[in-house]
Amino acid sequence: MRNSRQPVDATLRLPETEIAAKGEFGFGAQGRFDPALALNFRSADLRKAFVLASRASASPLAASGTANLLREGNNIVFDKLAFELAGSKGTGRLAFPAGDVSPFSGALSLDRANAAGLLALALGQAQVSYVELGIPLLANFPGALKMEIGSLAVSDRVSLQKAAFQIRAGRFETVFDDFQAQLAGGRVSGMLRVADTLPRVLEIRLDLADVALAQLLQAKPLRGALTAAVTLGASGNTEDDLIASLSGRGALVLSNLEIERTDATAVSSVHASVKEAPDEKKIEQALLSVLDRGPLKVSKLEAPLVITNGMVRSGSAKAQAGNIEIRLSGSLNIPKRSVDALLNIEVVGGSSVRPGAMVRWAGPFDAPERTVDAKALITAITLRAIERGGQNINLQEERPAPAKKKRQPAKNEVESVPLLPPPANISPAPQPRSQN
Repeated sequence: MRNSRQPVDATLRLPETEIAAKGEFGFGAQGRFDPALALNFRSADLRKAFVLASRASASPLAASGTANLLREGNNIVFDKLAFELAGSKGTGRLAFPAGDVSPFSGALSLDRANAAGLLALALGQAQVSYVELGIPLLANFPGALKMEIGSLAVSDRVSLQKAAFQIRAGRFETVFDDFQAQLAGGRVSGMLRVADTLPRVLEIRLDLADVALAQLLQAKPLRGALTAAVTLGASGNTEDDLIASLSGRGALVLSNLEIERTDATAVSSVHASVKEAPDEKKIEQALLSVLDRGPLKVSKLEAPLVITNGMVRSGSAKAQAGNIEIRLSGSLNIPKRSVDALLNIEVVGGSSVRPGAMVRWAGPFDAPERTVDAKALITAITLRAIERGGQNINLQEERPAPAKKKRQPAKNEVESVPLLPPPANISPAPQPRSQN
């Protein structure tokens, strides 16, 4: 049968899966299997037919497509792949070693995919986040795969566009390397290494450049560009453990920052306009009204980042224009999916107590609540009123009483003259004693 070719027209039926093959096959030199088959496959759930597929997804994995099965050297190749997998459409080529334990290779292009699903290839997956992760699909499955993805969903609100990277799977680790993508008008690059150990160990490097804040956060009141670089590490046996153990360092730069309803001149305007002892409610209302006049605009802010136990905290980023100083800081609680950002506006110079206000945004990632604190402004106005009151009292005590002007009598009026004092009673002098 060596070098002879046999026609094939058959269908392989597996649980919820059918694979139809049409073409021919033979056995070449050294008895190597040499197929030339056109494949057509359809599955309601690949997990029911292939054990490896069950490691890739916790939900049904529907798939369909076509490919050419052939041999190239020592590899069995699935060429001209065109498929649909779990709602994504893709094309590509995969090569697997025939009989040897050499690495597989290939390239796939998908119209869309989910980042969590890709990560599960190296991490393993679990039904719920607090349960220990299962055996990953790529465990003990060495190889290299080039990937291109049109839209890579990171969350319900954020997707990376035109993502390209390489997956390098080793015996005890998987690396997502040379990662490049577009995000909100900017660029993302980085690397992720997953050590297939107990507990799992992650190493992450992430760089962002010129990412538009309004697009990233889907928040029109916030505009500007974000540039950041972070290096992270984590370890754990569950998703929750990994997230809660995230730690690392980095830095961020905000360029051309604009925040609506945060006029930086609001504090100085209200401080200058209030002259008397303050009515706290009226001052708060006045501050809110003036803040709404326009946006805060800052050309550039820089701050360090520290990540511990899943909490991302920024140092205080400062900027000053004239006598107005602003400080911006914030934190992200990744396990709780919450944010807390604080903007402090102060008027510097001219007073021992700085007039100021704090604007805070706190709450869930997608809907933080905005609050304004005017305590520092009210305190400064109160102390100024007290100081001015004390100065007025001192001036009144030190100022001499004004001299009364003498009224000039009218022509037909006789000028009054002060009365003379009454005559004093003078006792007569004693008579001299007689000398006789």
